[in-house]
Amino acid sequence: MTFVEFLESSSEGQRIEMTAHWQNCCILLRLTGPQRQFVINFDAECRLGRKAWEGIRIVVSTGFTVAKELQKELAREFRKHLLASDAITLPVPAPLGRAVTKERYLEIMREQFGFNSQDEEDQFVSDLFSNAATTESNRTLLRGKLLARHGRVMWATFDVVNGTTTGEDPFAQIANDADGIRAQLGLDPNETGLDLLLFVYRLPDDAIARFPTLAEAYAGDDWSWYFRPSGKDESWGLTMTWPSCQLPPCPEIVHEPIKSDNLTDKIRIVRGASEWASL
Repeated sequence: MTFVEFLESSSEGQRIEMTAHWQNCCILLRLTGPQRQFVINFDAECRLGRKAWEGIRIVVSTGFTVAKELQKELAREFRKHLLASDAITLPVPAPLGRAVTKERYLEIMREQFGFNSQDEEDQFVSDLFSNAATTESNRTLLRGKLLARHGRVMWATFDVVNGTTTGEDPFAQIANDADGIRAQLGLDPNETGLDLLLFVYRLPDDAIARFPTLAEAYAGDDWSWYFRPSGKDESWGLTMTWPSCQLPPCPEIVHEPIKSDNLTDKIRIVRGASEWASL
């Protein structure tokens, strides 16, 4: 359902009131790049359900006068509607790929392992990324641990040729340096220059691949500029690349966090490239 469709299903009085409130919100939210993009995406979103739009209506109608306060309340509302969008109707692509900045991933591991000392953490990192590491050794070291924070959302890409999933390496046709990958996947440009980790895995049978929506993109306190909702006729989401990226967007889906036991390849480390430093 789109916002317009939600309004059309409301009473005339609610429709007039909501339209006025949203116009006021637009004025507030056009102050920064990510907020301006949110306004564009708000009108394009077509996969949120009535329950989500009703919650958004309440937030928008509150009458915020400070953009950050409105953004914070919208994020809180979006967190109530994570992974509630349409499921991907095609066979679930496999394998899937996830790219995460190394430092961000290590924060997740610290939370799950609770290392007793710096030496213990250093040994863990050394074993995980050793040249001798294998898919099996990675799975053994991370057994039972999630690839993302509990209660959050995992974003994934996969390999597609001429609109058809191939089942090949999900990073086969993506840039081969860390910041090039960030640019093509629409990841955070503030992490430019940092090492990137690539995870290749299968989705468990009880996990559902879904279209990304505003809820997944804007549930955090910091909003990314680089997201766009999928259209009604698209088979999956598509990344929003950085403006300087000359490569095509990649397919993307979202799903619940899964365990590292589902890895199908060893974790790869990719370094940044100096030519992206000025982006």
